[in-house]
Amino acid sequence: MRENKEKTVCFSGYRPHKFEFPFSGGNEYDKLTMRLFDEITKAIENDYNTFISGMAPGFDIVAAELVILAKRAYPEKELRLVSALPYDNFKDSRHFDCHWRDRYDSVIDHCHKIINVTNSTIETIYCYSKRNKFMVDNCSQLICYHTGKSGGTERTIQYAKSRGVEIVNIATYSQRL
Repeated sequence: MRENKEKTVCFSGYRPHKFEFPFSGGNEYDKLTMRLFDEITKAIENDYNTFISGMAPGFDIVAAELVILAKRAYPEKELRLVSALPYDNFKDSRHFDCHWRDRYDSVIDHCHKIINVTNSTIETIYCYSKRNKFMVDNCSQLICYHTGKSGGTERTIQYAKSRGVEIVNIATYSQRL
């Protein structure tokens, strides 16, 4: 990836079923999206201009949608959205229902760049791990949603810490790990 790592943010967070609240609207969902948009805006105001999404249903796609909104709000900043896909045909995986496929397609249409991180055409844990490491290796800030549950987000945060990446956890808002 040829983007400037020092001006790049990546995202990591839960899929819809792992949230403590319905991930389809309501007060808690609205708070999350407002916090996330606030952190994206802060990043832009600190001269970040590239945002990498892993494009999974849930936090990743919502973050990408909010970057698209920010691109409209800051046209002079020439913001870039990059999709880092874990494998080819990712949107055809078991994780995507029609609702999330439609949102995925809408985001893909607004991406500056789409990167298939592996050559795989099937889902494996290796694909997700490689995607997450790719995102962290190409950014200087990680905006995440993590409440302590084990899984990919936790491993991504651990890897980001080991690489000296700034971590902004919006689950605890303004907590920088």
